[in-house]
Amino acid sequence: MAPRSEWEAPHSSSRHRAEVAFVLKHLEPVFGAYVGRREWYFVVEWSLVAVGGVVTGAASAVAADGDACGAAVWATWCMIVLGAVQIALTVALRPFSVLFEMITSVAIGVLSLLSVVLSLVGAVDAADVTVNVAGVSELVVMMIMLVNVAVFRCTGGGDAERAVVATDSCDKAPDSTPVVIQPARLKSKAKTAQTIERRDQGVDAYTTHSEQLRALIELACARAQV
Repeated sequence: MAPRSEWEAPHSSSRHRAEVAFVLKHLEPVFGAYVGRREWYFVVEWSLVAVGGVVTGAASAVAADGDACGAAVWATWCMIVLGAVQIALTVALRPFSVLFEMITSVAIGVLSLLSVVLSLVGAVDAADVTVNVAGVSELVVMMIMLVNVAVFRCTGGGDAERAVVATDSCDKAPDSTPVVIQPARLKSKAKTAQTIERRDQGVDAYTTHSEQLRALIELACARAQV
């Protein structure tokens, strides 16, 4: 679960370093889980979640006023496309710093996508089994993450995560900023815990939208057959 890369302030001018340190302190939870040159990937995840929510809401509104079965079917096809795009982008770009998070995101995404496809073709029992497997897998992943963070905290990771600041006034220039010193192994462990604590909201939201649409398909098409 060790991250493949870490975000650090560059060794540059004091003013630029202070600005970068400010960004890392306040915004790293947004992009800290991604590798370099993939920090923008959070926009992709948020956009897919937003589009999925709009599609689900539109399908529910149309289903309440008109062709419920047709609305559920086209909305499900939209979710299938969104899920496939998300999986393809994750595999192609490999944006996550922690390999475990990337593997679990792809695995749960594939299971959720498969459950929607099975429900769409009428294999309700197989869809139920698949969505149950996806749910159990997600719980197992969450437990592994929680245990990993708990072990890190209990073994003194919280103290090790704090940087050691060099305060040698003899060698310190008047206009220089404190130098943060942290052993590489401790930085890696701290970064691992910080990244693992961040839940993959994109996959979780996609799973929720998929389950809602699958239930909508079953309900709407059942009404159409009555």
